[in-house]
Amino acid sequence: MAAATAGFTSVRILRLVSLDGLKDTLNRVGCKALIVGITYMNQIEVLKNIMSSLETSTSHNLSISELPNLKHIISLLADECPGVINIKELEVLGDNEAARLLLKKVKSETDMDDFHTIVFTSGSTGSPKAVSLTHARHNDYVLFMKNAFDITIDTVKTQRLIFAHQDILVSGSFTFSEGAMLTLGATIVISYPPNNTSSLLKAIHQEQCNIGLLFPEVIYDIANHMNIDEYNISCFRYPILIGSLFSEQLTKKVSLVTSWELYQLYSSVECGSITYQSHRVPMKERMSTAGYTAMYGELKIVNESNRINAINKPGEICFRGPFLFIKYWGDPEKTREAKSECGWFHTGDVGIMDDKGCLKILGRKDDMIIKGGDNIYPTEIECLFVGHPKIRRLQVVPVPDERFFSEICLCVILVDDVSSTKDELIEHLKGKIHSFKYPRYVLFMKEFPMTKTSKIKRKELAIQAAEILNLNN
Repeated sequence: MAAATAGFTSVRILRLVSLDGLKDTLNRVGCKALIVGITYMNQIEVLKNIMSSLETSTSHNLSISELPNLKHIISLLADECPGVINIKELEVLGDNEAARLLLKKVKSETDMDDFHTIVFTSGSTGSPKAVSLTHARHNDYVLFMKNAFDITIDTVKTQRLIFAHQDILVSGSFTFSEGAMLTLGATIVISYPPNNTSSLLKAIHQEQCNIGLLFPEVIYDIANHMNIDEYNISCFRYPILIGSLFSEQLTKKVSLVTSWELYQLYSSVECGSITYQSHRVPMKERMSTAGYTAMYGELKIVNESNRINAINKPGEICFRGPFLFIKYWGDPEKTREAKSECGWFHTGDVGIMDDKGCLKILGRKDDMIIKGGDNIYPTEIECLFVGHPKIRRLQVVPVPDERFFSEICLCVILVDDVSSTKDELIEHLKGKIHSFKYPRYVLFMKEFPMTKTSKIKRKELAIQAAEILNLNN
C-alpha cells in the first residue's frame, strides 16, 4: 500500500515459490528493491541461498550477479546482515524536506493507468505469469468491496477482516480484497500461528471479526473442530468462501455448527471478483451456485467456437469488466491468448449459467489440480522423477478430497523386478518442491489407460485412482 502511494509498482510473490522461481520472479520484472521480514519464515536465510554475496556485501547498494536489477533489500525486523537496510534506517533517510518534496512530486505525476501491482500466478501450462494491474483497477475494486458488503463511512471503522490463510505470514503480502478493505479504512486481523483453526476462531472471538476469506481446508477444519462452542463467533457476518469449489454437504455442516450465513466468491488474479453473492440471495441458492456476475462486470459462457452458449449448457467462462488486468508483464503472446480484442478474458474454467443468471462452476479445462486455494501442476512433480532408476512411467492426477477438494495422487508403473514404497518416492521429492505439493497417495499400477496414439488418458486414470482408493463418495 505504501509503495503504491509513493508511485512504485509492488510485486506480489507466490507463497509456494521455489528458490529458482524467486530468482525468475525478481529478474522477470526487474525488481529493484525487496522487502522482507513480515512473515514467520527467516527470509534472510532463504535469500542467502540465492545471493551468495549478500553476507559479504559492504554496501546497501547491492551488486548481485544472480539478480542484476536488485539494488536494495529492506528488512522490517532487526536483522543484522550486511547489505540489508533496516526499515528504521530508511525512515531516517526519508525524514527530510528534500525527500518529502520528491515524494510529493512523484505522487502528483502518478496516473490512474500506471501499474499499481504485479502479481505472479500460474497459468494452465504451470509457467508463472506476471499479471499487471493498474491504480484504476485497484480503485474500482475498492468500490466493488464497499458496495458488495454494504460498507459505509459509519460502519467501516467497525470492520474487522480476518486473515484466515497463511499468505501474509509466508509471502508477506495482502490479496486484493484485503488491500481494498485497508483502503476503505478497515482493520486487518492476522491469526497466528497460521493453519491453526483454534487460533483463527480465537481471533474472530477476541477481535469481533465480521468479514473473512476462507479456503476449503479452513472451512473443513472449522466444521470438524471439537471445541467450537468455546468461541463466540456470531459476529462473523460475511464468511466468504474462496479458492475452490465447495461441496453442499460441507457448507451445510459449517452453517449448522456455526450458524453463519455463508457466501461464495468466484475470482481470479486477472479478474478480481467474477461473481458475488448478496445477503439477499437465499442460502440454498448461494451454496449451489457461484452467484451472479460481479457488479460493473460482464460474464458469458462460450463454446469451442467462442460463441455464447444456451442457458444451462456447459462452456468456458469468460469475463469482462473494470477489474480486468492489463497484460501479462513481458509476455504479449500469453496476453493475446487470454484476452480477446474485445476485452474478454478466457478463464479456462468450465461452467453453466442458469435462467436466473447464476453461475455454476464445473471444473477446469486443463489438467491443473486445485488443492485448497493453490494450483498444483502435475508436470512440476512428474519432471522430478525423470530418470529415476525404478520408475518406467508415472502420472500425477487429482483425486477427491473432503478437506482440500482435490488431493494429489502419484500413479506409478515400476521397472520389472523392482519394488518401491510411498515413503521412498516422497523422500525423493524432499528439498525439490514445497511439502504442500507432495502426493498424498501413491498407487503402484501395472498399466495406464492409453489413447490410440500412445498417450496416457489422464482423466480416465484419475477416475481409476479414485475408485481404487474408494474416494468416489
